[in-house]
Amino acid sequence: MEQTNFEDIYKIKVHEPTLRELLIVQSIFTCSTISEVSEIVADQPSPQIFCKVFLELNMKSLLSYLAFDRRSIETILNKGEGAHINPEYPLFFKNPDKRSAIDTALDLNQISSVKLMTDYIIKHQNSHIYSHLFKYNLIDQIQKHWHKYLFNSKILVQEINYLEWPSTSRDKAKKFAPYNKSMFKLRFEYRHIFEYNYEQEEKIRMQELDQAK
Repeated sequence: MEQTNFEDIYKIKVHEPTLRELLIVQSIFTCSTISEVSEIVADQPSPQIFCKVFLELNMKSLLSYLAFDRRSIETILNKGEGAHINPEYPLFFKNPDKRSAIDTALDLNQISSVKLMTDYIIKHQNSHIYSHLFKYNLIDQIQKHWHKYLFNSKILVQEINYLEWPSTSRDKAKKFAPYNKSMFKLRFEYRHIFEYNYEQEEKIRMQELDQAK
């Protein structure tokens, strides 16, 4: 029987806002200019409020709503390099509307914001678990800002270490193949993803068994 392989994924912590936090949120949403938003963000002693996920914000953080403002993103991420951001919980993730802060910034052509967020993800969320953040905007990333470190990170490069996949191969050439199924089924898909290699390896294996008889 085929089994599904479950791997660790990220966790999201939903906070209950304090009165002060609600007032700051209200102040941001009533701003008439981007500079006013930037000033409010810069005036906060800690970026923690912008990183918290609130039910009142549709299960998002303020960071997702501030992705249009490069100065605000820069302030939050620079201040967050300290102990204010909890590494146990990711800062960037897919929101309930299937979009992330990166998507918002790209829609508004905020390339500097995208670079800042991508740099943070590579440094602090360097895992293939977060590859979904770039699933639908990778072409835009390439066209508007070629982020070479992203393509060398563990986000887009995953080492396969399953018993169902061969640990060595006679074919030393680099191979590319599409895969659009669930990541949890990947361990069973080698024979389908690299069908030609699998067939050749099976032929060699059968020949070796015949010779050993």
